[in-house]
Amino acid sequence: MARSWLLAAAALFSLVQGQVQTQDRTVETFCPVDFVHLDVAVARANLLVSAGQDNPIYETVMDADIVTNGVSTDVLLEKFEENLDVTFVAGKAFAFVMLILLLILWMGGCWCFLFPCCMRCCCRCCEVHHQLGKKWWFHVFLWCLFLALAAGCIAVQAVSFVAYNDIDQGIQGTACYSAKFVRDAVNGNPSLNFTGFLPITDMLEEVTLLLEPDSPVMQDIISLLDLTYDLEKAITVNFAVLTMLLDLVGDRQNAAPSGSMHKCQICQPLVNLVRPLLEELEGTVAFALFIARSEVHKQLQGPALTQLRASINSTVAPIKEIKAMIVEKIGFYLSTAEGQFQYVMGGYLFPVILALFLLCILIVIHGIFSLAVFGCCGGREHDPCCVRYSAGYSLCSSYCYTMLLLLGRGWKVLRLLLGGIITILSTVGSGVCLVMLDYDREVGKRLLVASGMESAELDEYLDMALNLSDQCMSLKGAENANWNLVDLIPIPKVNPTFPGEMSTPRKEIIELAIKPIQDAFAKLDEYEALIPTVSTMPEVNMVLKVIGDINMRSLIWSDPTEILVDPRYRAMNPAYHLVTLNCPDTLLSPDLPGPLANLRVPGMDSMAMDGYFVVRTTGDELATGNEFKVVLPLEFPDTQPRGGSEIQVHGLESDMLTQNWSCPAGFSEGTCGTAPASNAGTAAACRAGLAFLEEKKLPLQQNPVFNCRFFQKPGEPWGTPCEISNMSFGDAQCIFPNGSMETFIVGCTVDEFAAQISGFEELIRSGLHFLDLTVDGIVDTIMITLRRLVEENILNPLNILLNGLHCSFMREFWSGLTSSLCLRSVSGLYTMSVSPMTFWKRRREQSLALQFHDCYVVAAILSLLVAGAMYIPWRFSRDNQDIWRTTHTGEAAADAEAPTVAETDLASPPVPAVEAAPPSAAVPAADGTPGSRPKGSGSAVHPVGCVTTTFPASSHSMPYLPVDMVFRFFPRWTRDKVRFFYWYYLVSFLTGLGILMGYFHTPYVGDNYDHFAETPLYLWTKSSLAKTGQLEENLRVKVHHFYPQTE
Repeated sequence: MARSWLLAAAALFSLVQGQVQTQDRTVETFCPVDFVHLDVAVARANLLVSAGQDNPIYETVMDADIVTNGVSTDVLLEKFEENLDVTFVAGKAFAFVMLILLLILWMGGCWCFLFPCCMRCCCRCCEVHHQLGKKWWFHVFLWCLFLALAAGCIAVQAVSFVAYNDIDQGIQGTACYSAKFVRDAVNGNPSLNFTGFLPITDMLEEVTLLLEPDSPVMQDIISLLDLTYDLEKAITVNFAVLTMLLDLVGDRQNAAPSGSMHKCQICQPLVNLVRPLLEELEGTVAFALFIARSEVHKQLQGPALTQLRASINSTVAPIKEIKAMIVEKIGFYLSTAEGQFQYVMGGYLFPVILALFLLCILIVIHGIFSLAVFGCCGGREHDPCCVRYSAGYSLCSSYCYTMLLLLGRGWKVLRLLLGGIITILSTVGSGVCLVMLDYDREVGKRLLVASGMESAELDEYLDMALNLSDQCMSLKGAENANWNLVDLIPIPKVNPTFPGEMSTPRKEIIELAIKPIQDAFAKLDEYEALIPTVSTMPEVNMVLKVIGDINMRSLIWSDPTEILVDPRYRAMNPAYHLVTLNCPDTLLSPDLPGPLANLRVPGMDSMAMDGYFVVRTTGDELATGNEFKVVLPLEFPDTQPRGGSEIQVHGLESDMLTQNWSCPAGFSEGTCGTAPASNAGTAAACRAGLAFLEEKKLPLQQNPVFNCRFFQKPGEPWGTPCEISNMSFGDAQCIFPNGSMETFIVGCTVDEFAAQISGFEELIRSGLHFLDLTVDGIVDTIMITLRRLVEENILNPLNILLNGLHCSFMREFWSGLTSSLCLRSVSGLYTMSVSPMTFWKRRREQSLALQFHDCYVVAAILSLLVAGAMYIPWRFSRDNQDIWRTTHTGEAAADAEAPTVAETDLASPPVPAVEAAPPSAAVPAADGTPGSRPKGSGSAVHPVGCVTTTFPASSHSMPYLPVDMVFRFFPRWTRDKVRFFYWYYLVSFLTGLGILMGYFHTPYVGDNYDHFAETPLYLWTKSSLAKTGQLEENLRVKVHHFYPQTE
């Protein structure tokens, strides 16, 4: 058996060590570096701004009771009006509103076929001929302005990487604290007084095995308990003997037999001696050993052991389930698989931020190129198209980048195209984070009620869960709060004092199992060196001396208080109150307590015949003269006379003419009042004394009016005495199987009562001596061997279990999770996007330097200013070109535009002649009306063909051409049309000119049709198709002016 135990222990140790090392490696993986300092106040302020003051979204959802009642528009709007103010709504919607305005402006100014009036205002308003393009200082100013704005935009974008660092550290921190939580939950954390679910499970399983009756430990404990059974017998017998003595002299019938008008003068003093002796015995090593053995025997055998083992065993499965649930749920924050926290938060965030930064750099490079072209070619009378095209592309790309940033800001986070999901994640996420930071019992209860649960349904289990979450996780709890789980879980009390009384696992386990054993061992330590033996105690010697010197007849006296109120006996001479039940006078032993020592008391012979002397003191008090020294009324007579005259007390025979007295038979003859000296007074006193003597004293001496006690013999009919005087302490035949000794009462005479009390002397002496011998033989066994077995295998594991269930590690995890996920990540997400209203408000209130959370707002503003800066060269070139065109008409204008191809320094083949093309389609001037064009040549494809209807000519155009204009070159759907569109679109995209808006429309490099036909891109594409034979011979290229504002 020992070998199998060793193999099981080795396997268990290997398994535990493997799991511990695995969790440690997990923590090392996710916690590689220290985190930078976190300004909690700033981070929380960010969450408050993001979620709104007082968390209005959360309050609205709670007040509207969406979970229970569903989404009700009327209720939701009502709650929004109550919880949301104008400032909050404006702050959230401002960027999106600005986005819409900029989008409308872009559509009106660039997609001129939609809003021609807007386009005309944008492009022709305040049109003048500009000469600044020829001024060198203007170019210097424009370069400085652009470079300043571009540098600021790039710098602000670069600063966003610092905000990303907060987000990234928040992600790492979430994983790190999650890994620590799993490690602490599984392996434990000694610094936080948590043993860990894995050690607890192993410990419970080990304790359960140890508590099996056939386990080696329990076998050793049972063997030791059997060896120490003599101690239990000795303690039981001795305490039973002393208790019976105490009950015997403390019995009311024995202390003052009913109707006898007598009192036992030694009974109460003897009670006062025996009771302290019992108390002293309870403080001895012997009794401490007995209690220790009894508690071990009680808790580790029988039903108590079975219940304890079942209770411990029943907790193993829930603990294993809790451990598995923690590993599974918290694993979401540790896994890098698709859909998990690490993948979602870390998979796209940095690439998107980097893409925005690189896009910003690309736009800046494009702007530099455009300014270079404007510096070289700008300012001419007829501005070359390359100035307009490059500046226009730069303007539109900066403008679109601004809208991209605002679009992301309009949806709240990162200025990326993440749509409404990010709005919910950010705004609601900030609200959830505030709830997590401020979570307590009331918040949890409100969440449960909002989830559809009535307050009355919060039963004791949910109430317990709320209490646990409040104590273990709430960051608002006190630092010195009780975090032990066994103190927080309420359970019904095993031994309730009233119905429904609750307790805790710690109290029940400690009070019912651990504390009694520990107290027994503690008392053993306390009394070990105080009293070496019981039989030598002074209290024991005093009791033995008193019991050995008792003459019970001499210690039962009349009770004057009862006699004086009885009309039959109150006329009796008060001096007769001193007479005892003994026949002769008695000198009491000097070993008796107090005033009874060495006291001489009169007997019935003196009362009947001899008489005696007394001394009157004061009042009703009489003191004996000469030999008798007694004070009335008596319970503890005085030993000294009080002073006064000496009085002779005559016997009853002095009032009788003839008499015949014998004790205890009494008077055989004699009549009071017959003596010569008798009178009425003496006769009355004599008759009262004679009646009291014959009716009270003599019957009390002879009748069984006292209660004697005997031990019941086990297994015999009730009333069968067990002679304890003949009992061997080793056999203990008077002890019942439950370890007790029962007594029964039998009526007895005063002599039998006195004999029973005297017999206790030998019983007490021999019993305590046997107890001392037993203690000497087993004290080492109990104090060393049994104690070590119980403490090492039972008490210590249970104490570790009870003291090692602090849930403070949950608070550490909750604090780390909220600080990382909320105060770093969610706050970091907010810091990368703040509304312009909030930006300017903070600037006015704080006058601080640029903060990280303003970077994308400033980037959007700077990008819009860059677009405005690029508008200057484009507008100069556009105005100069339009004014020049209005002064040159017909062929002169065509000749003036012809050098455009040459200016590009590109040797492109001339445009081939188009066969069967009508003369009116060759050039715009062919229709005889300069500046006019045929109807149907606008942006929309005419399904029939050209019509000779004309419209006024205009040059209002922007450097973008809708996609359908490409198809204008091919009146019918042919494969050449598709090929041309494909090649044109591909080349445009690869050249970088259509990288932003290629999805919506195809950029082109001419601002009207004839320029478009001369551009290198068109000529190159067309010649490539012609060389490969892919252009059909009947291709007709319509050379005409393109006026977008016409149908």
